[in-house]
Amino acid sequence: MFDLSDYKPNYNKTVIFRCNAQGFGGIGDRLIGLCSSFVLSLILNFDFKVLWTYPIDLTQLFDEKNIKWHLNSYDVNNNDIQLNFLDHNLDKQTKNMLENNPNLINIFNNNVVIISNKPFYLYLLNNKYLHNRLKKLNIIYTDDIISNCMSILFALKSHTQIKYNKLLTLFSKYYTVGVQIRSFIGEFFDELDVSKLTPYYKFIEDYYNIYGNTLLVFLCSDSQIIIEHIINKYPHIKFLLTDHSIIHLERSVDYNQDLNNNLKLILELYSLGRTRQLIITHSSNFGRLSSLISNKIPYINYQSNYELTTFKNILTKDKD
Repeated sequence: MFDLSDYKPNYNKTVIFRCNAQGFGGIGDRLIGLCSSFVLSLILNFDFKVLWTYPIDLTQLFDEKNIKWHLNSYDVNNNDIQLNFLDHNLDKQTKNMLENNPNLINIFNNNVVIISNKPFYLYLLNNKYLHNRLKKLNIIYTDDIISNCMSILFALKSHTQIKYNKLLTLFSKYYTVGVQIRSFIGEFFDELDVSKLTPYYKFIEDYYNIYGNTLLVFLCSDSQIIIEHIINKYPHIKFLLTDHSIIHLERSVDYNQDLNNNLKLILELYSLGRTRQLIITHSSNFGRLSSLISNKIPYINYQSNYELTTFKNILTKDKD
């Protein structure tokens, strides 16, 4: 667990994570960038704030916990340090600066406004000039950074917590496995391509062969077509789905301002990692984040099979 006894923020200086428009990716992308920004604030001893208003305000999804992070609005001024760590903007030169610059604490000497969908905290942890500061904060192991950040910053809304508790109770009555499938809509294929689903078929079939009618599959995907296909393929297997419409914060613009649809994402994000075994789509930050929140080492889809991965493996997708 992080040691916040040495976190004494200078409230005149703030790290602000900004997420108030399209172009930030899905909720997994955004929360990974947010957690990275929080780690930077701890290193700098800066106050930490979140300006998350798109598609809905983050306070509708989470309550504040140990840090008062909510920010209603903010006007960026000329003295602010603005960091764009979205996608390819986090280039080799920037990575090198985060990993090797001996004067980061002096460089970031004003308010820092960040937009990011990358785990840039991994570079900060590699910076030998920050090791003493990181040691004081007990930020040492990359495996538990996300779970620590999420635990410190966020409490589930009471109604989400109730649903979460009910899911865990239901999980306990079966041998429950989690299956998270990214649809790849607009990226790899637009129609249902069953050849891409072979690892998930095998995962489900292997566990059904062992556990039979005691198996429960908690199925999550950003594609209703995939969900219906999987359920129809295995009518003899018990599946569990969450209520409300499927959305992706970047792509489902017609439905992503609905509160219940957004809360569905949060519920799935926290619940997937509480299953007995979990398979995720390696290219999906949603799946990776759900694993990291619960410190659950998942299986990943690999060619026509699936394999047990490591936290190091799922963390290095964006790092290399």
